[in-house]
Amino acid sequence: MSNETTKKLSDLKPGDSAVIRYSGRWCKNESLTPTIVTKVLPSGKIKTRTPGITGERTWFSGGDEYGHKYGSESLRPLADGETAETIAADKKVAEAEKNRAEAAADAEHDVAVAEWWKAEGEALWNAAIEIPGGFMDEKVFIIRYTRYQEQYMPFIVIKNGKDWMGKDEIEAAVGGLTGRKYKEDKKASINTYSNSNLRGKTIQDVLYAIVR
Repeated sequence: MSNETTKKLSDLKPGDSAVIRYSGRWCKNESLTPTIVTKVLPSGKIKTRTPGITGERTWFSGGDEYGHKYGSESLRPLADGETAETIAADKKVAEAEKNRAEAAADAEHDVAVAEWWKAEGEALWNAAIEIPGGFMDEKVFIIRYTRYQEQYMPFIVIKNGKDWMGKDEIEAAVGGLTGRKYKEDKKASINTYSNSNLRGKTIQDVLYAIVR
């Protein structure tokens, strides 16, 4: 539904279309969702219901959502030439472009992992030491590698799991020692470190994330 003559939120009437604007952190990842005005209260607050979603939402006359002191969503009227249909079509195009970009990035990543595995990754993993008995019924490995003139010797706890879509994945908890020798006094500076859990489709993906 289009109501192009509506220029301000105060012009909205029940049955008009409006737009819920979501803006991610630092105004990135903006998305628009068409919604229908169900009621305009004497106070100027606006109630809306989005098709396919149960329940109404209430907005101040300035566009901020009632009950949300700090929100990433706001209400605005339709822009000139904008309709619920054009918004849906634009979202479909944006989603297709996002999927294409993600597929290209995944393919580029897979090539990089394959090249790294052939050049050094396989040898790195073959030289890993598995700690006898593991730890709390989990396998634990130690690897060594150098990055930016610093040496690392992490413990890697390998766990097989599922991602949020239920697909098999490899998860690794990583933490260990990092050290560097300084030419001036030839002494080594050694520190401990830990990483958040890393996930990947294969052990190659996980190891690449660790050393890169």
